[in-house]
Amino acid sequence: MPSERRWGMPVRDPPVKLAETASGDLIYVDQEEGILEARGRRIILLSAITLASLAEGAVNIFGEAAKSIFYIAGIRAGTAYMRLLLKEGRTPHEALEEMKRADALSGWGVYEYISVDLEKKEAIIRVRNSINARGFSKKGSQVCDFLRGYFAGAFSVLCKEDLNCEEEKCINKGDPYCEFHVYSFK
Repeated sequence: MPSERRWGMPVRDPPVKLAETASGDLIYVDQEEGILEARGRRIILLSAITLASLAEGAVNIFGEAAKSIFYIAGIRAGTAYMRLLLKEGRTPHEALEEMKRADALSGWGVYEYISVDLEKKEAIIRVRNSINARGFSKKGSQVCDFLRGYFAGAFSVLCKEDLNCEEEKCINKGDPYCEFHVYSFK
């Protein structure tokens, strides 16, 4: 009987190694238990259409308040991830590069840091193939509220101050990419 436990359940056999990233991170699947794990954290696979359907459904039910919910969830995710990267001993620059690499590998899109000035507490990030903008049935509006929050959270950790993030361009509006401006409230 195995003594190791994950998520409160015994690990029966070693999980199957699905992939190894360039930095050595492993992705495991335990099909018997229905568990997928990356970097020691449980994850799920979700299609862009399903993600868009969740967001559109929330906006249809809760109105604009739903956009705030996704933004706050993004802040929490970006904050937690950036703290993890810095705790692992990365410099701010290395952490941003790892976030870009890992998020592209995870299917969130390709980030390009157009400008980053941590002293001025400002950044512009361009995202090609944003997972948030793909799959929406209603076109013409900015829809990447989770990513807005994610960047606000990540850069808030780096700048040691709560920052805001606005989406200035969006694929869902017909722009060729999504573009985000992170800045200080002050």
